[in-house]
Amino acid sequence: MSGLLKQIAELPRLAVIDPAALVPFQLDGVTSAAPASLFTGRSVVNVKSYGAVGNGVAPAEKEAQAFASAAAAAVAAKLPLYVPAGTYGDGNNWTFAVPSGLTVEGDGDASTLVNCYLTVSGTTGAEIPFTAPAVKGATSISIPATGLTGAWLRIASCINMQSTDAGRDQLGHAPFNYGFFAEFTQVKQGNLATADLLGGTTWAYSNTPGSQSNGFTTSAARVVAFNEGTTIRKLKLLGKNSLQNQSISATFAKGLIVDEVTVDANDLTNQNIRFLYCLDCHVVNSRIGGRKTSVPSGSTANPVEFMSSQACTAENCTIYNGNQGLDIDCVSGDSVYRGGPSMFCGAINCRAIGNATEGFTSHWGCFGSFFDTCTVVGSPRGIRIRDRGSRVTNCRMTGDSAAGIGILIDDAAWWDTEVSGNVIVGYQYNIQVSHSSPGYTTLQGLLACGSLLVSSNTCRDAGDHGIYLNASDTAATLCGPRVTDNEISNPTGDGIRVNSYFNGTVIDRNRINSIASGMSAVRWGANIKRLHVDRTHAYGIDAAGFALRGFSTSSFMTDAATFPAGESEAQLYVGEVYTDAAVPFQSIIRDVAAYAAPKRHGFGGFTSGMSNTGPTAERQTFGIYQRVGSSIGQTLLADTRDAANNFVTHQMVMRTSAADPNSVLTGAVGDIAVSTNTGAVWRKTSGTNTNTGWVTP
Repeated sequence: MSGLLKQIAELPRLAVIDPAALVPFQLDGVTSAAPASLFTGRSVVNVKSYGAVGNGVAPAEKEAQAFASAAAAAVAAKLPLYVPAGTYGDGNNWTFAVPSGLTVEGDGDASTLVNCYLTVSGTTGAEIPFTAPAVKGATSISIPATGLTGAWLRIASCINMQSTDAGRDQLGHAPFNYGFFAEFTQVKQGNLATADLLGGTTWAYSNTPGSQSNGFTTSAARVVAFNEGTTIRKLKLLGKNSLQNQSISATFAKGLIVDEVTVDANDLTNQNIRFLYCLDCHVVNSRIGGRKTSVPSGSTANPVEFMSSQACTAENCTIYNGNQGLDIDCVSGDSVYRGGPSMFCGAINCRAIGNATEGFTSHWGCFGSFFDTCTVVGSPRGIRIRDRGSRVTNCRMTGDSAAGIGILIDDAAWWDTEVSGNVIVGYQYNIQVSHSSPGYTTLQGLLACGSLLVSSNTCRDAGDHGIYLNASDTAATLCGPRVTDNEISNPTGDGIRVNSYFNGTVIDRNRINSIASGMSAVRWGANIKRLHVDRTHAYGIDAAGFALRGFSTSSFMTDAATFPAGESEAQLYVGEVYTDAAVPFQSIIRDVAAYAAPKRHGFGGFTSGMSNTGPTAERQTFGIYQRVGSSIGQTLLADTRDAANNFVTHQMVMRTSAADPNSVLTGAVGDIAVSTNTGAVWRKTSGTNTNTGWVTP
């Protein structure tokens, strides 16, 4: 056979379909050519060939029947369902249940469905109790699994994911919501008494109930028959006042794609697009609007919501005029499916505009939410994250400097979370790390500090503080974040503000510019057990502003009830700080009379005093580099204190570019000065708080 004949012979055969589906395209009774998008050699099933009218007057019930009949024919023929331009529905509510695997495609906004409730639903079997527990990462679970090879399961624990029963894996602070660890997994091999899985489990699955198990006594599995591989493309869903359901509602769906869809739902009281118990479903290239009639306040609908779902995303979408633009949450109190966390869901390259509460948000009880390369305008809070393991990266948001928060890091987002590479302009606080919910005391005792990273963000024009660490739950001793490599400029308040109880906070390699009168580049409060401030660059400081500022000269730790004697070592470390401030520090010098006031070539001072009930040995270091013209000065001080808060040893080491420290540096007996030009060393042998008495050893 010649090459050409062979190619012709290998061409796919034409599909055999219902002839009724091949009538000419009808637009309101007028024969028309097929849309250009269909000149691709594809065969389709046309809803108008099954009785759909699309004139905006035909009863919604009639349109629903036509869509159902056409969808059944399309599934049987394994062809897409085509919705030609028209307005389908008369304003009354109607439902279109989209069958598994069907592609529904229209002509963009010209194909409008009015008050249509699209459902994409799978089914599940009965619970199969575990006969033995499974550890985290298990590749096999103990259930009777004969005949389940290749099946998908949803496995759920009897351990409440928001209770202290969860130990190190606790995901929230609200055990009364009764959500339980759960996830989707696939059976690699079904056996008589076990199911071998294709991958390891994310969570452990106990067979011993906890104190907040709400009647569940074992972990369990359910076989899931997903609505799988369905696509909804190039439609407009118009929701008027009478529509009370979602525009698109998916439950137990897998691989659903919502592509180039416009959802314009004014006064919709529920979510516009909702994924519930879904896996690997995506909204892409779409515009989803919430409640328009009271923008931006008063909106009740979240345009997009992921509930107890896994690996679902919104990508390249515009989400506007809702309450929370994209909401990632978990089901509460589900006595059948047990709820469970939304895991690894998020938004990529999306725009949130004019949403009444937040542009994007995640809730406690979820895990691993992410928002990448997103933009937010016109919302009181740009992005709010409340779940463990979440990420906000490379996003940009602009807000009103009189109120609001650009990025709010709250609740369980204290752990395993990254906020980096974002640009935040305006808002009262560019970034706020908050702790307003109790219930994490056990988790705080199990996990180390420093697992929250706030890094490489650009913060500008805050109405108050640039980065604000604020705790209202003062009964807890909190694990502070790492705040590193951020660029903060022109805040009305402080550049970085650390309030009380933020233990273990590290502030390192930040650049802070344009600090107003009475404000500080870095400021902290009292009752902090461990604080590390290093390599800070603070420039453009007002003459009445400060590079560093403490709570007071004697109140680094004063709360004896929270910080009892001997509990642990307390430390405040202030390392390299480069500044042009006229008054570089305030309220962190223990005894100004004993140490030098700021001078051209350097200054020194002791960090704020500890409480007398503190540990027996408290170690602190202090060093500031002041840049004035071409001169750089440095002082370092190390002190050890006894239980009565008295000095045991003290020594200050100062660097100076001067040829001789006499008449230049002021210090106390025992201090050391080093020339940065010659390397010469002097020791102060006489005079306290004077600039004389420096001699070479």
